[in-house]
Amino acid sequence: MKRWISTFTVLIIIAGIIWSFEYLRDMHPGAYSAKLDQSGMENISMRFKGIRLIGKSQGKKLWVFTADSIDISRDRQNALFSGRINGSILKNEEPAVGISASELLYGIYTRNIRIPGDAVIKVTDGPTLNAKDISWDNANSKLMCSGGINASIAGSTLHGKTMTADLNAKTILITKVKGVIRIPEK
Repeated sequence: MKRWISTFTVLIIIAGIIWSFEYLRDMHPGAYSAKLDQSGMENISMRFKGIRLIGKSQGKKLWVFTADSIDISRDRQNALFSGRINGSILKNEEPAVGISASELLYGIYTRNIRIPGDAVIKVTDGPTLNAKDISWDNANSKLMCSGGINASIAGSTLHGKTMTADLNAKTILITKVKGVIRIPEK
């Protein structure tokens, strides 16, 4: 008799679970047909779509970035931002530098950044820079552009083959420079 009661109880529980799944399927008809597309994701652990990231330190916003897609590698070493990437580096929580690109690779542990293609950097109340192959070396506070750089400010233009900005030494070195400097009339 006791065995019959426990068997009957188990059958009622299983029937209840099956009924629940059937009921949920009717409420969410796409639940059984939805599949995760993992093509091309062999080395990707997570993918975020249409995301906005805010970097903070000691309660203050330092930067804000939006991207169409962010892929985190399986080893959690790198984050690949792709699609339309727009961001701002903030000073006193106000935009100081605007950045836009189509691809950006961020080293999660090193905090290094690499932009392999074209990027536009707009300094608030300052120059607009178009650059290729940008790298930020966080450990040495150096910004390097190895694929050419074009700058424009107040009607003047400048083109250089490479650029290295050392924030610790407060120097900017641009090689093979050509440009037009407009002298304002007084």
